Order: sequence, then C-alpha cells, then structure tokens
Amino acid sequence: MKRYKWIILGGAAVIFAVLFIGFNKGFSLFQSKPEDLLHESETEDLTYGQEESETTEEYSEAASKEERPKRVNHLYDNETPYEELITTKYSAEEMEYLEEYISDYKDEEIERVYFAIDRKYRFECVREGERVSYVMFQGEDGSLLCVFFDSESHDVYQVERFFEFYSVKDFEDNAQPGVTTLGEIEAVFGTLTKFERVEAVCNRVVQEGTLLIISVFDREAKKFIMYEMTLFRDGESISEEEPRYIRELPEMLPMDKHINKDNE
Repeated sequence: MKRYKWIILGGAAVIFAVLFIGFNKGFSLFQSKPEDLLHESETEDLTYGQEESETTEEYSEAASKEERPKRVNHLYDNETPYEELITTKYSAEEMEYLEEYISDYKDEEIERVYFAIDRKYRFECVREGERVSYVMFQGEDGSLLCVFFDSESHDVYQVERFFEFYSVKDFEDNAQPGVTTLGEIEAVFGTLTKFERVEAVCNRVVQEGTLLIISVFDREAKKFIMYEMTLFRDGESISEEEPRYIRELPEMLPMDKHINKDNE
C-alpha cells in the first residue's frame, strides 16, 4: 500500500514539474516584444519608410554644411513659366496648412522641408537667385505660396502667400509718411511680413522689386505710423554691412509676379 502511495506522489510531482515549466515558458512569451513573435514576413512591414528616415539622419549628421547634399539644387528652373511646372493646385485649407507648417521651419535648411513634405506636396517649381531662392506652391484660387531661402546656406527665412502683386504706386497712393498707420496699410494690402517679430520693419514683394516699410510707434496715438518706404529693385546688390532684415529681403523673378487663376 505504501508502495502505491509513493508511486502516486511521484507521478503528481512529475505532473507538477511539467506544468510549472510550461507556465514559465508561457509567461516568458507574454513578456516578449511583439516583433519577436511575428513571422519574418510580417516584420518586414515594420521597416517600411526606414530608408527615408536613415537618409534624413545621414543628411542631418553630416560633418558640416558644405558636406550636406543640397537636394533642391537639381530642381532649379528659371526659364519655364510656373504654369507649366506646377501640375497640382491645392485647396485653401491645404495652402493654409502648408503656410503654417513650413513657417515652423524658419532658420532650418529648405532640404528639411523637402524631406518632410515632398512625397505629398511636391517641389515642382524652384527658382534660384543670387541672394535668395524660393519654392512655389499654387492654390486652386491661383494664389502663390512662396518659401524664400538663402541661396548659399539654404536657410528658410520667409514664407508668404500672394493673392495679388501690387506696384510701388499702389502703396504710395495709399500710404502717407507720418500719417498712415501700419494697420491702415495692412487693411488694404493684407498682413505684411515682419522681420524677427519686429512690427516696425516689414516688407512686401511688388512688381518692381521688394518694398521695405519702416514704421515708428506713436505713443500718443498708441499705433505704429509709417514713416519710410524704400524700394529694392530686383537684382539690386545689397552689401553685407546692411542690417540682416535688408540682406534677407525676398526676391522673385519678374516672370512669377502674376496670379493666374485660369491655368489647369
């Protein structure tokens, strides 16, 4: 009788050991990372898009700016009308999104914008200038969104959407130095681009070149009053000694200064 008792106890011990080992093995599986449990063919899907991120990382970790590839250089075209280069026009919502999104890349290289959005928002029209280059996107309403960047460093420093290109005379007819407020000017021509968040120094691309508008704060009126407008003509050289906001004035090719609402 005792013999059978020991046999039963021994069998129970073996069963308990088997269950214990199986439990630990199962528990270790639950602790494994999900990708460890996937079939090899399934794990391939997890690497989708890795090539692009590695390229971006390689770009950002280059030893110096001179060694970084300029990915927009091969896209330069100063001869073809933008109507022939731009094949996709975006909705008002998409244009607003692009303007806001790209504005966050100020002081970053234009190549970072290229990597971030070019799969969906193609760089179809890129112009090269002596000081300033730019990328253009077009809205369904014909408006043009321009991303201006330094031709040497490729740093983005201005993003602006144009619904119309005015002339210097348009501004002169609507702005009297020492009298007209900055708010009154913007009521007619839309919000002006301000340099480094300094409200007193603004610019606007016009048909003849780029207009620099400087205002001063009137303590009595508690408003900025325009006191000077200076035209920098397209292609005009600007010395390195000039203030940064003058050196970074945007430039556009005269052939781009029109809004075409009809092209398909």
